[in-house]
Amino acid sequence: MEFIYNFGEKNKRFVHFLFSCAIFQIMEKQEEIKEKILDAAYERFSKYGFGKTTVTEIAGDCSMSASNLYRYFENKNDIGAGVGVRFTECEEKAIRQEMRQPCSNEAKRLERIIVATLRYLYNEFASRPHIMELVDFVIKERYDLAEKYKDVHISMVAEVLALGNASGEFDVKDVVEMAGTIKMAVASFNDPAIIGVMMECAKHDDYYKLENMERVAKRVVGILVDGLKKR
Repeated sequence: MEFIYNFGEKNKRFVHFLFSCAIFQIMEKQEEIKEKILDAAYERFSKYGFGKTTVTEIAGDCSMSASNLYRYFENKNDIGAGVGVRFTECEEKAIRQEMRQPCSNEAKRLERIIVATLRYLYNEFASRPHIMELVDFVIKERYDLAEKYKDVHISMVAEVLALGNASGEFDVKDVVEMAGTIKMAVASFNDPAIIGVMMECAKHDDYYKLENMERVAKRVVGILVDGLKKR
């Protein structure tokens, strides 16, 4: 009887293991489908704009029905929010790669991430001009995502300030507060909405073209760094 009991317990554990594996595979497949939908949506938003894109078109690009797509996203706004989150994640990944590159000092690292953000957004919007409609949607309908975007940038700047404090290069009492101040001071170079306007101005005035804006950004960061240095 003890043998039968033990055999039954082992079977239960094995069945539980198989069930857990099956659940994991289902969840993994669902995430793959969601990513596929976001890929299709990003391409649609980039080519035709957020306003003109329909859920039916996105579903068609994924070879599924609109009713099936609604199993993964509640509506187009939900899809737009998902694309917005992904945009922030991709940008952060690119900027953090710049942060990890060797620098002679933290002032140079701060300049690098500000300029890298400007260049990333400028190039992204230049190749996908209709994506600005998504930026407008986020600001008007999902400002919580705009706040998260801001917090990501403040966090990266705060990390650089903390490194500068540790090396004795900077003397900043509250790195998070100062990072927020710097974020506001360089808004022209890292705010998607402002950069969108700047790119429109660049069509009529060379001052706003990327090459010159990078030079201006470096000068602004230089002024800010002078106030951060340890006396």
